[in-house]
Amino acid sequence: MWDGKKSACLPITAGVPQGSVLGPLLFSAYTSPISRLISAHGLHHHSYADDTTLWLSVDSNLTTIARLESCSSAIATWYLFNGLQLNPDKSDALLVGTRDGRASVMPSLTSGPSIAGCNIPLSVSTKILGVTFDSALNFDPHISNICKSANYHLKALTHIRNFLSVSSANLIATAIISSRLDYCNSILNGLSTFNLNRLQTIQNRAARIVLGVGRRVSSEPLLRQLHWLPVAKRIQYKTALITFKTLHTHQPSYLSSLLIPYSPSRTLRSSSNNFLTVPKVTTTLQSRSFSVAAPHLWNSLPIPIRLLANFSPPSTGLCPTSSSPIPPNLTTFKHLLKTHLFDLPPSSVT
Repeated sequence: MWDGKKSACLPITAGVPQGSVLGPLLFSAYTSPISRLISAHGLHHHSYADDTTLWLSVDSNLTTIARLESCSSAIATWYLFNGLQLNPDKSDALLVGTRDGRASVMPSLTSGPSIAGCNIPLSVSTKILGVTFDSALNFDPHISNICKSANYHLKALTHIRNFLSVSSANLIATAIISSRLDYCNSILNGLSTFNLNRLQTIQNRAARIVLGVGRRVSSEPLLRQLHWLPVAKRIQYKTALITFKTLHTHQPSYLSSLLIPYSPSRTLRSSSNNFLTVPKVTTTLQSRSFSVAAPHLWNSLPIPIRLLANFSPPSTGLCPTSSSPIPPNLTTFKHLLKTHLFDLPPSSVT
């Protein structure tokens, strides 16, 4: 419609109107065969709507890069046969690893991989679902983006703070600032002290603005007054919550497969304490992964909190699990977990 005049009606024979409720669901169902296509090439992947991420391990002889290039060509062909189009120019390639590991591969990967016949140069960083990943996985660019965005909104909140009550200011700060600090923060396990302090400075500033106090006032009592967990404890809270939900529902499968209940070779008193097996690691980067950080954090929780989790195996029927999608004791777990983290001294948070 334009200027009160309507165009003629035409039937839709393919696709769905943009912005429709069914759009994301139908698109995911329509493009689901590419998951089997990617797996057939021996690659790992994650898909969210039209955002597909492929990853694989590479070595200095780059024999695995050929599989990536072959897989991307197969995906582009599948798209063409099904009325879609892959835009390789919009793809990013990121080499992740330790400094020595990247240095051993870089001389053989100067031009970057070929995606559907188009050479993609290696990027310094890439954004996946709003999170900026870098080659070293120290998340420096991601933290910088959070601080830049949060400072902008805190400045705007400062201008209108005198016209708001404490509860209204708290609501705005929680919605605009805390949501940015909490978004995907479970991947920040093992974050450097420098970056943690950058995020904590943002939260401290938000607490002072909400309560209308000066910058010289200590932030710790302000956070307790607002019932805000510090940034490091918020990361632990999110990781423990994801672990609890995954143990109960056994979903998603890519996380459930990483959480292995501790089963000693002989019966011990610790056998019934709902411990998880912590894999052995050799590098600091490995210790930050979910498969290591989540069990390590889970085992450090008090026994009453751990016993709330359901360690029973998933159902083998048609349904992926017989458990309820929402754990019945989720509210109790959240309450006990937050109380436990509030009582922990700052020095015990890693």
